[in-house]
Amino acid sequence: MVTALWVSLTGCGAFDESTPQPLPGKVCYDDVDCAPDACCGKGTAVVHVSDAPDCSMVSCDGTCPVNGVRCGCAVPVCRDSRCTSAISPTPGC
Repeated sequence: MVTALWVSLTGCGAFDESTPQPLPGKVCYDDVDCAPDACCGKGTAVVHVSDAPDCSMVSCDGTCPVNGVRCGCAVPVCRDSRCTSAISPTPGC
């Protein structure tokens, strides 16, 4: 059975490796499926909400690093079914 499957797959032609591969991470369907990877604007990446920290009990001190996801002028978004960040083009946002 495996041999027959292999033969049928090889008859389809060469594999096109230039096809873009999906971004790593869990599949998202909407922007609400995505969140920063840290609380209080200190995240440096965007992850699926199931992998994000629970910030409901965190007390933030008001400081925010420039390279943080939200305070660095970026918001978590779902694009091409993967979580990423949208960055504001506004200077000094």
